[in-house]
Amino acid sequence: QNASSYDLAFFINKMGRSGFERYIACCSTPEQHDGESITDNAANIDFIYFLLSHGYLSTDYMAYRSVFMPGSLSTEDNNFIRAVTSGRLPDETAKMPLSNIANTVAKLHGLGILMHDNAWHPQILWYLMRNDTNSLKTIMRMQAEVGAERRMVRLANEIFPLWEPAAQREYIRLMVDGDGHLSTMIHQIGRLNDTVAEQNLLPVLLSLPILSWEAVSQITREELQRLIDLQFNLVTSLPENCAQFFCENLRNSGCRLTNIPLARSDSGQETLHLVVQKKLWTYSTLNLQNICFSLSHESENNSDTFRKKPVALIKSLRIPNLEKYVYENISSFIRDVFIHSEENDLIPDFLNSTFVDWDDAKYM
Repeated sequence: QNASSYDLAFFINKMGRSGFERYIACCSTPEQHDGESITDNAANIDFIYFLLSHGYLSTDYMAYRSVFMPGSLSTEDNNFIRAVTSGRLPDETAKMPLSNIANTVAKLHGLGILMHDNAWHPQILWYLMRNDTNSLKTIMRMQAEVGAERRMVRLANEIFPLWEPAAQREYIRLMVDGDGHLSTMIHQIGRLNDTVAEQNLLPVLLSLPILSWEAVSQITREELQRLIDLQFNLVTSLPENCAQFFCENLRNSGCRLTNIPLARSDSGQETLHLVVQKKLWTYSTLNLQNICFSLSHESENNSDTFRKKPVALIKSLRIPNLEKYVYENISSFIRDVFIHSEENDLIPDFLNSTFVDWDDAKYM
């Protein structure tokens, strides 16, 4: 087998203590120290054998130095640095363990390889976010370059899942900080051609506070709306406690939530309630139904209630803008929902309403 696949400790242990002593006797030239050679000193041999057999000495200078220089680089750190310099794929280097992040970053800087794709380990990027935003900004510009979409996909799908939501939001906040960077981010997400990456990045972006929408063109806003149109779980994918920021971004960008899923979590329901309250959604029968299902306290029976008494269920939610929006779309509501209900006693009210025209009245 290939001997290079084994470390030095493997061979020393295969030799054993007696074999190692014979090797020393055969291969070394005795040097006299007070009349004794090294082979005559069992204590020396025992000590050297212990170091070698336990991996405390290495033929690799970097690893050797790391053992005897506390606080420098561990063997794991050196393995990572060697992998980066040898051109290993980012997918491989990102999974390698690291110990001393600060010194690893310093070494990458010194070797001039920090800006290599395969050096962007999750722990490296996290460290830069806290300690060296200048270097990180350079990396971020490279991640947002046209034609470098794979870098952003890797960030979204492989690195972000390892971080807490707060760290994800801070990273994207830094990426969009500065003139034109918000538009660049929207364009980059639109170019990813990766549904999972889009689903990971868009909720984080739209959960950020104080985004500079004034500098975003109408064309870019329309591009953002198309991205939102493709998201079916956006409202339930947002980080917690970001409902207000999300609604502000929808309002300031002129976009609307196109698809409303069932929201079962407290955070999802809070966000959905605020979206409905501020009329930041697109009306459809399915969206209306999911709003009622999500926000009604009668969760076990709301499907039956929506079918039989939709108007009563809508009123029970006590969201004035929801009722107003239904009346603004009364034709769709009557034809798709109301005529299938059991609320016949409300027909006179609808017929006398200024919202209902003759074409709608014929259905009742």
